[in-house]
Amino acid sequence: MNLPIWISTLLSYGVAQFAILLGAFIRIPFLTQSLGVDGYGLTLAVAGFGILVLALSDALTQAARAALAEGGAQRATIARAYSRFGARLSSALVFPLAIAAAVLTASMGVDSFVASVVACVACAALGISGATSKALLEVSDRTAVSHLTQASTSLVGVPLLLWALVASPSLVVACAVTGIGLALPYLFAWVLTAGVLRRVRQSERHSARLPKGFVWSRFSSMIAWTAATAASHGLDATIVSAFSGPQSAAEYGLASRIMALSMILSIGLSPLISSRLSRVRADHPDSLVPTMQKWAVFLLLGSIGLVLIAIAISSSLQSLLSGGQIRPSWSIYATLGLFAILSAVTTPLLAALTSTRLARSRARLSVVAAVVNLLVSVFSTMILGPVGPAIGSVVGLLALTIGAMALLRDRDAFMRLD
Repeated sequence: MNLPIWISTLLSYGVAQFAILLGAFIRIPFLTQSLGVDGYGLTLAVAGFGILVLALSDALTQAARAALAEGGAQRATIARAYSRFGARLSSALVFPLAIAAAVLTASMGVDSFVASVVACVACAALGISGATSKALLEVSDRTAVSHLTQASTSLVGVPLLLWALVASPSLVVACAVTGIGLALPYLFAWVLTAGVLRRVRQSERHSARLPKGFVWSRFSSMIAWTAATAASHGLDATIVSAFSGPQSAAEYGLASRIMALSMILSIGLSPLISSRLSRVRADHPDSLVPTMQKWAVFLLLGSIGLVLIAIAISSSLQSLLSGGQIRPSWSIYATLGLFAILSAVTTPLLAALTSTRLARSRARLSVVAAVVNLLVSVFSTMILGPVGPAIGSVVGLLALTIGAMALLRDRDAFMRLD
């Protein structure tokens, strides 16, 4: 990757992450004022189901990207097959669920939790149709554009939510628009690649056919990983709402967004660290571990400072964002701060697992860690209340780290490029 593309990729990633975080903050006062604290908590809980649907979009993107990267002369055929599969899967989910959401809303009311879940899932499923388009952007050296589509969740999703809340302040509407916001990055990718997909469809008669089940086999192999990852990060508020109520879900949601400020360093530098470690592995393999250690120390010191700052301003932020209606406990802030520090320290280790063999091992470790995270989150929430998912995140990360460190014993595999 040449320098301009590399720089634009890093900058676009940072811009997208900043926009997502900013959008999360802006939503809080409008949702609490329109729906109340319980309504905000329920919206977060429902969004967890929409995030699970995104696992399907992500799985299709991952599978299509891998297939397109290896496709060679068959790229057009592969793009057409994956695009058609995504459109059919999206249609099979969206239309029945949209009808079900309308019926449930009419019979149960606009503040029905069940109707809100169905509406959110139906709208989030729209993104599946654009999953192949995101893969096309990433394999055609337009990764920066793909990153920027993520910002649409806030840049377009937030104004759309504000307009919807003014027009009809109800839980079903808020959750439906939240689902659309989750799908927006994929839909924008579809718009940006519409010309490419049109040419692909026009060349259909001149292209070879793929083996039967080609798309499904690769897509299904990705689902477990993407679903586990989505569940471990997206169901926190859902778990808290189920066992401690929507008020507690609102508390956890607000605290997690404030403490997300303490993770901006590790999240923002993650692509840079991955790129740097890949270069060190290729040019100076003996320096790989010392380089990882230097990054770990830097991120440790930086994350400790950011955690202290986030906790120091948490009281002011929660008053500003919720008008003092939501007051998370200090145990949530402290546990999320511990998670942020551990996440920062382990970023270089996980970023170094880039070879094909180790990437597959990392995927398996991620699934195990996600299951551990969910189990601990559920049991901790049942016993300790809304701090439970934060404890689950810490334990899940520790499980992932222990597994990753075990891979260091196989030095040859760790140093191998492919």
